Formats: sequence, structure tokens, C-alpha cells
Amino acid sequence: MFGSDEQPGVVYRALTDVLEGGGDGDGESLVRVSVLEIYNEQVYDLLAGSGGANPKVRLELMGTRAKNATYISGNEAGKLSREVAEVEKRRAVKGTSCNARSSWSHCMIVLDVPSVGGRLMLVDMAGSENIEAAGQTGHEAKSETGRINQGNTTLKRVVESIANGDSHVPFRDSKLTMLLRDSFDDEGSKILMILCASPDPKDLHKTISTLEYGARAKCTRAAAHASTPSGKMSSKDAGYEMRLKDEEIARLRMKVRLMEAAAKEEEIRVKAVDEETWVLRSEMRMMEENMLMQHQELLAVKQRLQQVEREKLDVEDESHLAWRVMMKLAVYLQNLGSPLE
Repeated sequence: MFGSDEQPGVVYRALTDVLEGGGDGDGESLVRVSVLEIYNEQVYDLLAGSGGANPKVRLELMGTRAKNATYISGNEAGKLSREVAEVEKRRAVKGTSCNARSSWSHCMIVLDVPSVGGRLMLVDMAGSENIEAAGQTGHEAKSETGRINQGNTTLKRVVESIANGDSHVPFRDSKLTMLLRDSFDDEGSKILMILCASPDPKDLHKTISTLEYGARAKCTRAAAHASTPSGKMSSKDAGYEMRLKDEEIARLRMKVRLMEAAAKEEEIRVKAVDEETWVLRSEMRMMEENMLMQHQELLAVKQRLQQVEREKLDVEDESHLAWRVMMKLAVYLQNLGSPLE
């Protein structure tokens, strides 16, 4: 929303375009800026009491407007953007398992241009996080997360209701959609929705859901601004648009299925490699055990060979000794003159 000095964000760029009349550089425009927060289905004025440690002021709604909202005015985009960025820090944030600094409220920056009667509304939505994935425990924490997601859910229902041509659109189901109602009802208004999607393969189901939501939103604006004689889209054209969007959704679903199949094949391949690695390691351990046994057997054979060689030497020594005794006995007998029997 705010960017940096090197890369200015949406707020600064919007203020610059409005104040400079789309780039003609006259610098004569004047804007009034209000900064609202929608937290737990309550609307707060972030500008009120921002000069100190004062609590945020809660506002009531009058139709589609916040009653008695504080505003700042000026014609310097840089100064206004810095002031808005400073008060935006008062938003409710909390660390979760999904995000170290998760926005727990919607922030609405309203730019009014009195000279032309125009209005630009910039909305930074709260993070729509799964309760379990966000690591929220306890009834109160889960209820708070549910209320935070209420604005996101209701906005999606509003988009779908308008796209389907329903007679009832649930604007009043959340404070966010009540404040945005003029943008949907006025055929002269324009809506730009920026959707964020994760490139992580494990978030494919979230990505396809986000893209489907965007496709429905595009269909909504096409239905509101189609140029027909009655100023409204004919049923034939609306049906054609719906078929185009359905085909686009079908293509996206097919792409997701192909990506999921590829991911599954990769998972199977990795599992097969792991199993083969386990088998090879088992065989290697068996070979090591066999080598150890063979080494031990070799040592035993060497020891037996050495023992046999020693026994052989002992036998040879004994044979030699016996021969010498016999020779001495023969000489002795010869000296006695007795024949050797």
C-alpha cells in the first residue's frame, strides 16, 4: 500500500494522480483523506486521537458513510502519504503461524475531491487465514478470526450475487460491504481488485480459489458496464460472458489437475528413490556384516595355521630327538659287542 521512497506504493501514486489531474502537473487540486479501520465488525477512525496514546474512536455508519469521520486535507502527495502511513500503524496486527505480522483488520483510505465531487476508496483487506492453519486456539481467538474473515467472505458473496444477477445482494452482512456499496451500485464507478496468490505448489487449491474469485469479479464489472440500449447487459450477452468465465474456470481447474498429477508423480518418484536408497543401504549393511564375518574367519584360519605350524615343529623336534637317541643306543650296543636285535 505504501511502498518505499524508491518504489512508492498505491497510496502515494493515487494521491499524485488525483492531485496532478492525471499527470498535467497543475498542482491546484485539494483532497480530503480519511483513514478507517474495520476490526471485529466495528468501524474505527485511525486519524482521531492519533497525536498521542489516545484510544481509537469508534464510528457509526449512516447508510454507506462513516459518521463524523476525521479527515486531513492538502495538495502535497508526499506529505499526505506519510501522514496516512503513520496512522495506518495503529491497525490491529497479530503474529500467527501463517504470518509474523498478520493484519487483523481492514484498512480503508478514502480520498474525497471536493472540486469535482469524486471519491477514491483504497482498501487493504485483512489476511484471510484458516483458523487451524493460523494456529488460533480457544473459543475467543477462533471467534475473533471468524469475525475478521467475515468481511472477506461477505465481499465474495456480494461479488457472486451480482455476477449471478440475484435479486438480493447481501451488502448489509458486513461493515466493509456497506461502506463499499456505492462502488457496486453506481454504474459510473470503477473497481480494481488486486488478488495475491502463492507460488508454492502446496497452496494450489488456494491459488485456484483466488483465480476463480477474480474471474467472478471481472464478470461482475462486465455485467455492470455493458453498452446495451437499455444501459444493462442483455440476458444473451450475460449468458455469453458467463460461458466464457466458466470456460476460463474449467481451463484453470484442468491446469491445477495437471499440476497436481505432476506433483503426485514427483512424490511417487521421490518415494521410489527413497525405497531404493533404503534397499541399497540395507544391502550395504549386509555386505559390511559379511565382510566382518569373513575377516573374523580369516583371523581364525590364520591362528589355526600358526598353531598347526607350531605343532609340526614340535613333532619334527621330537622325531629328531628320537633319532639321536636311537643312534646313541646303537653305538652303545656296538661298543658292548652285542649285536643289535
